[in-house]
Amino acid sequence: MDKLNQEQQYSLNDRRELMRRLIRVAIENAIPVDEYDQMSEEQQQHLSHATAHATNLQDYRIFMEELGLKEAEIKDIVVHEYAHADKANELGATFEGYQILLLKDENGWIIPAPRVKISYPEDWSHEKYVAVLKEITTAPEEYGNKLSPDDINDLKKTRPNK
Repeated sequence: MDKLNQEQQYSLNDRRELMRRLIRVAIENAIPVDEYDQMSEEQQQHLSHATAHATNLQDYRIFMEELGLKEAEIKDIVVHEYAHADKANELGATFEGYQILLLKDENGWIIPAPRVKISYPEDWSHEKYVAVLKEITTAPEEYGNKLSPDDINDLKKTRPNK
């Protein structure tokens, strides 16, 4: 193996070890599903101790591999979350990274909740924010993927109250 390939392999191994450590921390701090369901939307946004953060798809894949997800599940999640990220960038929102929030059920089983972190310009009107949020939320359908239950809930929140 030449020097460049050795350095790339070493870097990948270091990267994988770092991702392994980050996912372990999130697992140790996984939030019970019933507690999560009782949290306000504001509280749900501040669960970094139970969330693994990745800035690129390679690291995101490593997280999912470390959680033991099957390759088909990983591909589905990657396509789905990439669609949200790509649409956010296209529409002028800021994609800040991929995340996996870890929840645990009553039996202690870990439940990954994949998501993307997106921020929006503060100078946008509420109407523009809602329109862009709807497009970002439905983006997976454009990529041949289906909407997740979280996507469907997010769409319900963007509808005007009747």
